[in-house]
Amino acid sequence: MVKGSNLAAILGGLLFQASRGAAASCCSQLNTQLGGKVHLPESRGYNVSMEGFWTLQAIYETPTCVLVPESAEDVAAAVKTLVGGNCKFSIKGGGHTPFPGAASISDGVQIDMTSIKSVSVDKEKTVASVGAGARWLTVYRYLES
Repeated sequence: MVKGSNLAAILGGLLFQASRGAAASCCSQLNTQLGGKVHLPESRGYNVSMEGFWTLQAIYETPTCVLVPESAEDVAAAVKTLVGGNCKFSIKGGGHTPFPGAASISDGVQIDMTSIKSVSVDKEKTVASVGAGARWLTVYRYLES
């Protein structure tokens, strides 16, 4: 007979492994779809993304892979794959979210928006469009010029 605390530990371990398996499967699918935009641990792209946080708390999370999309279409394809695969994911914009699990995630996919950093203003100078990975200093400088 399995005691309650042992059963909880066994089930917790199974859920942990299932989560890791789902994330690895999603990373593999994303790599097939988006190629060189998916970075695995120990790669340069993964390390660059993990070093780009404003707060050290976020680096305690270890994503299974990091996706660096270059367009809204890349993001849409990724979200469709992640939702379809029941994978956990996080969104890293400027890297300023100060708590773990928001801009980075363990056993999931981190979507790093830093490549989507365009800033533009319409011709009437009434509407600014700012990419999800833009840094505010860059935005302010553009708007002031």
